[in-house]
Amino acid sequence: MPHLRALSRKEQGSVFVLTMVIGGIVATSAIFLVVLGQNTYRSQSKRVARKDAFYLAEAGVQHALFRIAEDNTTFNTSLLLGAAVNWSATPGQANSNLPNVTLDGRRQELKVRIENAPSAIKGQYQVTAQATAFDVTQGVRVVAQKNPPSNVFDYEYFLNNWGWWWGRSIGGNGDNRSNGDFDFREGPEVNGHTYAAGDIRSDSDLRGWAAPESGSDLPWDEAYIHMFNDRVRMPNLLDLNYYKDRANNWKTDEHGAIINGSLTGGVNGINIQGVYTGNIYLAGTASNPLVLNGPVVIDGNAILGGYVTGKGTLYVGRNLYLVDSVQYKNAPNSPRPSDNTETARNNWALANQDKDLVAYAARESIFFGDITDSSRWNYPWCYFLRGWGDESQLGRDGIPDTADDGVSYDRDGDGVLDGAWFDTDEDGVVDGNYQWRDIAPNPACSTEYQTGDISSFAYWPLDAYGNRLAWNQLGPSQGPGAIQKLEGVFYTNHAFSGRTTFNNSAINGSVISKDEAIIYTTKITFNYDERIHGRYIQNPNLIIDLGLPVADKVRILSWEETGAVL
Repeated sequence: MPHLRALSRKEQGSVFVLTMVIGGIVATSAIFLVVLGQNTYRSQSKRVARKDAFYLAEAGVQHALFRIAEDNTTFNTSLLLGAAVNWSATPGQANSNLPNVTLDGRRQELKVRIENAPSAIKGQYQVTAQATAFDVTQGVRVVAQKNPPSNVFDYEYFLNNWGWWWGRSIGGNGDNRSNGDFDFREGPEVNGHTYAAGDIRSDSDLRGWAAPESGSDLPWDEAYIHMFNDRVRMPNLLDLNYYKDRANNWKTDEHGAIINGSLTGGVNGINIQGVYTGNIYLAGTASNPLVLNGPVVIDGNAILGGYVTGKGTLYVGRNLYLVDSVQYKNAPNSPRPSDNTETARNNWALANQDKDLVAYAARESIFFGDITDSSRWNYPWCYFLRGWGDESQLGRDGIPDTADDGVSYDRDGDGVLDGAWFDTDEDGVVDGNYQWRDIAPNPACSTEYQTGDISSFAYWPLDAYGNRLAWNQLGPSQGPGAIQKLEGVFYTNHAFSGRTTFNNSAINGSVISKDEAIIYTTKITFNYDERIHGRYIQNPNLIIDLGLPVADKVRILSWEETGAVL
């Protein structure tokens, strides 16, 4: 029996040791789980805090961008610049610079700074926002541009509707885009990319960069064809007050010694500072060119022809009529670089940075040629000036010939149907279909787009007897229909239309419109001017500010996360 009792004590000792080991393991595991839980909680808390800080920093950036965008009292945004604004968003605390923010009663802190962008390009700003939550700091930094030119100016040919290149004698060097379908027929030459919000079709092979590729399902190189893209917003010129302010405050926009935007010179010694009210005839020669600096507004109709020099944008409150070739006095050394490589475009832009670059923006339409010659204008096939359809009937999708055409919908959410209109050209007016008879400004047509009595045009040219010349006597000796060359950026919310009798015409710059009806003779070539957007220029400080039409008040150019930098 003693032997058995001793054995039992040993067993009891073993059980005790085992119990102690298991207990230790359990205790260690418990401690580990507690520590793990604490670490997980801390990690999760830090993630939550980091997220809170990040979102708060983003909110600070957005508020700063809003301040930049809405600063329309002056075009010198230096009033917004300065040291970081400290924003402590503790409960109940307010700040005169930024609104008070609390997150579940927890203390948040935000610092925001607006500075000139490192590029030193006027109108570009760097916004840095740094937020702290639970001792976790996150930062966001963006570079943004105030009132950037619309992206429609990135193309040699932009249609806010239905793009059409029909004919082997049409050639283009640059990118094309439409906010609808784009049709190619009879083999036009496209040396660049083509973008469309809708479909891109061709009844024959395109030439140039978009040549057919072996084995492709499409009759062109898919690398240069981009279908079903987002629409690009057109600037709205319905209200020209913003551009009038720019024209009258060009010096406060820090663009040199010009007091206002100015248009001077020409055959009549024109001197316009900022804004001109009324209809006007503008003509320049090689010896007496029109000189444009910055933005200038003609609040009426304008007739234009001849030589122009300078850098700027001429805004026209109604129609712009081109009765002669419009060309630069100091033109680039060639219409385009020798090839379409990025290096060639870059070198070309740098070599021609000091040459003339002028834009024309009409609130209504742009016409060229002899608009009074019905035999040259009223061609039956001009029905190709095709609209989206009656804008009052397009329905919610804004597309003609779809199921919702004419179907009213609640536009403002008040429970009442408001109609089926859709402002497809984004000019602030609901238009009906464009018809040739409605826009061709000759006596047999509607008066909506007419020039009015020619006696209302200042500087109208006279003959040797002091009588005003007839329309068909304007422009070159061959008449206003013999237009060889149009140099510049031509923008309109409506129609770009006309006919030239000159063989082998060229447009060096860009054409942007809702609709286009260009009637040419023999051949026409579009050459995009790479200096317009400056994207290919290696020097980031070289952006030629023409005062072009804008579609956005501010645009973010770059975005990055930062740590504690303020």
